[in-house]
Amino acid sequence: MQTKVLKTILITLLFLQLKGSYSQNELDSVDYYLERSEYDISALFYQKWLENNPPGTEKYTDVIMSYAINLKLQNNYAESMRLYLEIKNGRYGDLNRRQELSLAVGLGELYRAVEKIDLSLKELKRVNISQADLRKYPEKCSQIFHRLAAAFNQKGILDSAVYYSHRSMALSKKYGYDNHMSINFNEIANIFEKNQMMDSAIYYYDQACHFWKEKGDKRLFSNAYFNRARVAFHEGKVDSALYMFLDNLEFIKDKDWPGVKGPIYHYLTQIYYSKGDSLNGLKYENENLRSSISDQRKRQDRDLLELEAKYKTKEKDRELRYHQREIEQKEQEIDERNERLFFLFMSLLLAVVMILMVAVFAIRFRSSNTHLRKLLKENQFLLAESNHRIKNNLQLITSLIMQETDKYSGNDRKILLELSNKIEAISMLHKQIYLEESKDEIDLKTYFLGIKENYETFCKEQNVACELDMEEISIGIDKSLYLGLLLSELISNSLKHAFENTEHPMIKLQTAEENEKVKLIYSDNGSGLKGETPTLVELMCLQLKGKFSMECEEGFKLTLTIKK
Repeated sequence: MQTKVLKTILITLLFLQLKGSYSQNELDSVDYYLERSEYDISALFYQKWLENNPPGTEKYTDVIMSYAINLKLQNNYAESMRLYLEIKNGRYGDLNRRQELSLAVGLGELYRAVEKIDLSLKELKRVNISQADLRKYPEKCSQIFHRLAAAFNQKGILDSAVYYSHRSMALSKKYGYDNHMSINFNEIANIFEKNQMMDSAIYYYDQACHFWKEKGDKRLFSNAYFNRARVAFHEGKVDSALYMFLDNLEFIKDKDWPGVKGPIYHYLTQIYYSKGDSLNGLKYENENLRSSISDQRKRQDRDLLELEAKYKTKEKDRELRYHQREIEQKEQEIDERNERLFFLFMSLLLAVVMILMVAVFAIRFRSSNTHLRKLLKENQFLLAESNHRIKNNLQLITSLIMQETDKYSGNDRKILLELSNKIEAISMLHKQIYLEESKDEIDLKTYFLGIKENYETFCKEQNVACELDMEEISIGIDKSLYLGLLLSELISNSLKHAFENTEHPMIKLQTAEENEKVKLIYSDNGSGLKGETPTLVELMCLQLKGKFSMECEEGFKLTLTIKK
């Protein structure tokens, strides 16, 4: 861990020394670190190249598309999706046919990674491969066919998965794309296994084993070899399976891969117990238990990092409260000392004899006031820095949550995304406080626009228009926090529940200020409320001590009026 951090620091220092244009050197460095799977460092060189080159060229679009792939490999799906959609929408210029095919591969695979299979198939089919494409861009076509096979396999439509696997395989064989061939071996073997066509599955698993062993990739070889042994076990070829499992363990004995070794131990336990060899059965059962414990420790390490981040956030909160109290005390001291100075100067009229003494006293107090003002400025800086640190820590928590979303699906994943957006709303508030000169109030319009941008991707996915008609209103920090969480909850509810059968879905938000009061009107043209009033929305309205009403005759409408 420390070595990796030091390496990143050294690369960053190297960037600061770069003068002029070293574009090709930067791309060579990208290839160097990509070959070693050091995606975080290669990302730094991507960023430097993009900074030093103007957009609008074919090469710029190619590099930014490669950067999007790099972000996906780091599990930064949100930023990768943002770049892909910007490319698709023409922000970096028109795409040629090769780039259109590359975009379909990247965006289709990204949708598949986040388990949006229908969107993945839509993107992959959208390019509509022609005979000219097959002749001119065979490698891209092979990738699209394989991604289609993977998506259909994941969706359970095995006939289509087999069809596209064979098409990808044919192109790979014709043009000698070895890496594509190896990926196809595993994919098509898995499809045949699901279809109970074991002879074909075994053949392709064997092909994958042979390829990865020659390439020297132990992890991918071990995975293919495990699949081969597993098929033999389920066919009743226990002795063959036993040999392959043991051989696989010997091959990766020097690797700390509990996630790879654990399933092998599990099958060896079953085999030895079925043979009546309790000693070896118990041995591998214990090994499996150790492997499970090792996995649990790694998860605990990850959980500890998350807890540490939360703890640091709480520490910053305490530090912020301390500095706020310190600022109040210093301001009170300044007021008190200024009052004393006033009385001292007034006393000059009564005692000329005291002029010299009062002058010395005044000079001393002025010096002290200068020092206090300096402390006040320092504390104001620390307050701003505390808000900045809190914002960074909240973004760290958001990143940790986003890294976990690919492990879940369905409702669990939606809950994580909603939690991430709520935390992002709080983070955005602290960013706004940091940017504002006054630390007591923020601009509500800027804050709401930031929250809306958080949901931009989700709105585009559901074709939801989002209109904002807002005045520039300054409002206190405490109320702005609840307003931000309320807006986040309302948009989230609309996207989840409102537009299932709506032809032109739309969300509107209006804010206005009148007589020291802020009026907020939120509405959508969805299906309206189906049951009880949203509890969380009602609680936040009550917390704001405002007057509110909800209507659901034609969609949903919330009207809220609060004091500034």
